[in-house]
Amino acid sequence: LPLSTGTAEGPAPSLHVLGAQVSQNMGCGACHRVDGTRGIGPTWKNLAGYPQKLSDGTTVDANYQFLREAILDPEHLQLEGFPHHEMPTMYGGMLSGPAHSDERELNAIIWYINSLSDRSTPASRPPVPDALGK
Repeated sequence: LPLSTGTAEGPAPSLHVLGAQVSQNMGCGACHRVDGTRGIGPTWKNLAGYPQKLSDGTTVDANYQFLREAILDPEHLQLEGFPHHEMPTMYGGMLSGPAHSDERELNAIIWYINSLSDRSTPASRPPVPDALGK
């Protein structure tokens, strides 16, 4: 994925804007809606900061660690009411690890998810700043 880091045309996009671009390029919208409607996977609207019920009956908040783990290791977090093994496991290698040590694209996607939530808090946001000023 060629990503802009700022050029003569202008500065690099803020992380939440980059996150929208990366998620579109990766095809996340095929399973995750951003308008509150249910897809194969949970909607990203009002996901960050909200409690999520897991298939084992426990409830966890969709904080930064939850969002990060849900993307990188989806088999570990199974949300109640969603099919198991539907989320591809390939995103871990595409967004993290030696080739992506800064996790810029991963954090950008998580910022984008936060920008869609009315309960975004410091606990649900990545540990890198975004131009939103949040």
